[in-house]
Amino acid sequence: MVEKQTALPGRTVSHRRVPETADTAARRARLRTESPVRDYRPCSMVTTEPVTGDVVCVVVAGEFDVASANLIADAVTIVLDRGHRQLIIDLHGTTFLDCSALGALLTAVAPLRSEPETTVVLAGAHGIVARVLELVDVHRFLPVAIDRSSALEALLGVRLGRLAAS
Repeated sequence: MVEKQTALPGRTVSHRRVPETADTAARRARLRTESPVRDYRPCSMVTTEPVTGDVVCVVVAGEFDVASANLIADAVTIVLDRGHRQLIIDLHGTTFLDCSALGALLTAVAPLRSEPETTVVLAGAHGIVARVLELVDVHRFLPVAIDRSSALEALLGVRLGRLAAS
């Protein structure tokens, strides 16, 4: 232990240097090698909300790629397993959607294509997500609406059209 005295104007300050222990040395080495930057993973969230009696909205928010594509497919599958056949997929909060996530979504709703009383509408896509939907020509498979209220109007219009036809 080394003591050192420093004279400051009007006072004397003592400094003591404590010998470094093995624990202190290991902690110092770990702090030097650890990066303060943590593994960043964008937030991806899928929730379901009832809209009307038999219409359910699957709200997709965040960035979706191969690592999070299953979240969309699982949410749609759960909604379908509960017996809902009128779905709005709200993409308003989605900032990124790659082809694997889009494929998972289309695969999840594929069983509904053969059922005449079902409708799935994509709503609220903007930016790069809208561009991906446009490039893939998703509108050939699913109706695409500007927002959730337009999607609900489209769903109700389709149902009224089916009732008038029968």
